[in-house]
This record gives sequence, structure tokens and C-alpha cells, in this order.
Amino acid sequence: MLILHENLEQEARVVAKALKKTYGFNSDFFNEVGLEMFTRLPNFSGDSYLVNGFIMNQLMNTLKDNAFMILTAKDIYGNVQSQKDDWVLGGSYGSGSICSVSRLRGLNGEPSRDIGVNTRKYNRRLETLAIHEVGHDVIGKTKAPHLKPAFWVNAESGYKMGLGPHCDDNRCVMYEVVDVKTTPAEEGWLLLGDEKLFDAGLDECMKRQYKDLFCGRCKSAINVGRKYTDRVE
Repeated sequence: MLILHENLEQEARVVAKALKKTYGFNSDFFNEVGLEMFTRLPNFSGDSYLVNGFIMNQLMNTLKDNAFMILTAKDIYGNVQSQKDDWVLGGSYGSGSICSVSRLRGLNGEPSRDIGVNTRKYNRRLETLAIHEVGHDVIGKTKAPHLKPAFWVNAESGYKMGLGPHCDDNRCVMYEVVDVKTTPAEEGWLLLGDEKLFDAGLDECMKRQYKDLFCGRCKSAINVGRKYTDRVE
């Protein structure tokens, strides 16, 4: 697997070690992410960016048989018509995935250029996010029918942002998180299938997680293919 990063070599090493321990494959990492990968969002303050899905697909085609992950310090959003709560911690695009460290650095999930939490917590957040995003691709969908469609729902407007299929066991690393800290009920909630949930904070999920991260159903569905285990030039 390839890890492409923006001057985040220490974070790349943390991710590579976590993925090796969890899934068994090695990673090569490089300080190179094309600027065209991200588009700055208008009318948003700070480093708020949209992931360019077209460029992402081009990169997947260029790398062909290599799975990859992009590590960025940019605050990333879901779509070009983004609402202010459309930001995401990461995303999976098949064998390509993205993790943003922007909101992992601070105490309460606000974007930050500086690391405001202790190194152990910061690394644990990053490890959990990276394992989760890769899990979206390596967990065989036909072997994991328990995965349910997840949405972030804004309590005030009723706006729903689709987040893809996620595990329904809140102790599993494949459970969805919508913020670093559990979102107050008056702001919104995780809708998983037909269930309205108020426990989707990353820090809280890490505290109750299984020792080996996955529930039994997700663990039995893991199938790491050649795009992760073989380096094809």
C-alpha cells in the first residue's frame, strides 16, 4: 500500500504501523499529494476543501494495482454544495482513501493547525480513523450484510448527509463516527438504518472498542487483496 502525505511523515509512520498490525500488509510512504486533489470551498473560513472525486479516480487509474491512502492537514468536506456541517474526518473511494488530521488535533473536534492533545490520544485517533477507512474496502460486502446505511442528520434543518454502510455494533471500529466528541442531541445525530443514535463520537467509541477492534461479523468478512499486499510498479 502507498501512503501519500502533505509533510506528515510522523503521521504516515503511525498509520503504516497500525495498518501492518491490523491487516498484515506493509506500506510505502511519500511526501507528495497533488494540489489539484483539493478545491478550496468558497464562503468557508480557514482551510476548508472539497476532495476532487475526478482527480481521485484518475489517481486510482494511474496507480492501477496499488491501494493508497492520502493524509492531509486540510479540513475536508463532502460535496461542492457543502453545508457547514458537511465536513468529514475521512473517506473511502474503493482502494483509495483519505484521512484528515485537521480535526484530530484539538480537544473538541474543531479544525486546528496545531496539536492540542497529547501525542498518545492524537495517534490513537489517527490509527482508528485509518483502520476504519481501509476497512470500508477490505471488508467483503457479500460477507457483511449487517452493515447499514449511515447518515448525519442536522437536528435544526433536518438535512441528511449520506455516510455509506457501517457496522451496527458500537464497539466495532467499523461503527460510524460523526465527530471527535459525541454530538449534543440538540445539534444532530447518527441515523443508522432506521435507528437514531447519540453515541457517535470518536473518543467515546475508542473507549468502548473491542480489544481487537472488530466485531466478529466484520472480522470474518475481512479480505485483504493484492492491491494492499503487492507493490506493483
